[in-house]
Amino acid sequence: IEVLFDHPSQLKMIETAVDNEAITFEIVKQEKNRCIVKNISSTENDEFDNLLRRTLLLLKVMGDDLLVALKNKDIETIKTIKNLEKTNNKFTHFCRRALAKNGYKEQSKTVYLYTIVEQLETVADEFKFLCDFLSEEASKKLKVEKDTLKLFEDVNKTISMFNDLFFNYDLKKAKEFGEHRRRVMDEAFK
Repeated sequence: IEVLFDHPSQLKMIETAVDNEAITFEIVKQEKNRCIVKNISSTENDEFDNLLRRTLLLLKVMGDDLLVALKNKDIETIKTIKNLEKTNNKFTHFCRRALAKNGYKEQSKTVYLYTIVEQLETVADEFKFLCDFLSEEASKKLKVEKDTLKLFEDVNKTISMFNDLFFNYDLKKAKEFGEHRRRVMDEAFK
């Protein structure tokens, strides 16, 4: 990809975007007003499956660690959890690109997996926004109620149930997941 820019300061923005958003891309050539960004890895389906699995596990870690940090009022850990969203972005960008370029090995699942990857990226964004909010509110002595912590535990359980269902589909588990999700959403809206 040839990227043109007017000022050297824009190159820093390009470097940041490549570092934060494009897992398999690197700037391979740099000149006065342009640079070349190249995919240095293939988008094989094996890589897709591994990165999708890592994305799902990363979301679980983000949720679990954020809950523990929240209970312990550990603002520094909350700030570091926010950074995991950048890793999620890299993983999900790679997955979307692989699906757009090659489709999935089972073509009939490509659209569904693309949608799931999009939503996984959105969930990580929401965790990041929560980390931002909690970090800002920390200086105001934010108090988190027990029912809010319980709701957060239920959200994390939903993520765990989804991961389990995704990797080991079972109709009974799917029904339990749906019922649990409805309960959590009802409780959240209350």
